[in-house]
Amino acid sequence: MKIESVEVSFRDDYSQQRRLYFPGQTVSGTFSFRVTETFTVNSVVMKCKGKTHVEWTDTDSKGDDKEIDVDEMHLEDVQYLIGSEYDKNFRQDLYVGEHRHEFSFKLPENLPTSYENKHAYVRYYLKAKFYRPEWTKTDYEFKEHFTVIGLIDLNGDRRAMQPVNSTDTDTVGCCCCAEGPIVSEFKLERTCYVPGEFINIRALIDNKTSKKMSGSRVELWMIKK
Repeated sequence: MKIESVEVSFRDDYSQQRRLYFPGQTVSGTFSFRVTETFTVNSVVMKCKGKTHVEWTDTDSKGDDKEIDVDEMHLEDVQYLIGSEYDKNFRQDLYVGEHRHEFSFKLPENLPTSYENKHAYVRYYLKAKFYRPEWTKTDYEFKEHFTVIGLIDLNGDRRAMQPVNSTDTDTVGCCCCAEGPIVSEFKLERTCYVPGEFINIRALIDNKTSKKMSGSRVELWMIKK
């Protein structure tokens, strides 16, 4: 291969470490690589893409399984680092040595949050591609993923600020030799939270049995429907 040490460096230290952005922000940085043997390109293109992919197995009327997959593009922006989409006859030699090119993409305001699941994902990535003359039959391609956290405005949802209060009673022992109940009360300040927030929990455990409790814990679950 004639290219090595390929790297995408994001503009600021926070983005470089976490690769995390919010809708409306600008993804910018430097695309660098080292050429070990001079070669010719028509263009070098950087693409910023985001898409949802869903796949599942369905059964038709004959009882045969059918694989179904659906894609939806949320973002597809293109920048020419070398060359132009309007000049198909452009040629440029990339000489041996270090090469650096700046890029910048403005993210749309309504992007969904990145997501990974067995049957679906929402992914965002930068893809750099070296388009070479047809006679070479070889294009080079490199990809770098980043994360998008979608913005959620809870101000328009009246339910968001409503507190949560739940009480549960658990009886220790069987019906013929019950040793008393353990009553737990669980409170949240409000119903809705956004990514990055802390969830403050108030819990009251009333042990009305003769047994000692070794402790209690709270678990946060994600339910997918």
